[in-house]
Amino acid sequence: MSQGLVSVVMGTYDPDCGKLKKSVESIIAQTYENWELCLSDGSGKDSPIRKILEEYQKKDSRIRVV
Repeated sequence: MSQGLVSVVMGTYDPDCGKLKKSVESIIAQTYENWELCLSDGSGKDSPIRKILEEYQKKDSRIRVV
């Protein structure tokens, strides 16, 4: 039986970097593998948060930053 896709949507705006990383790492660590994480960043393209999110996106194809 195939697993259905689970979409996780997370909005960010000037979050605590530690808490943000912990949240994303928690999703990555799940045993259920058929998921996608859509991160909506309101901090702006030049923010350090955006750079962190884009690094996660590069590491895992299930992560998208919008």
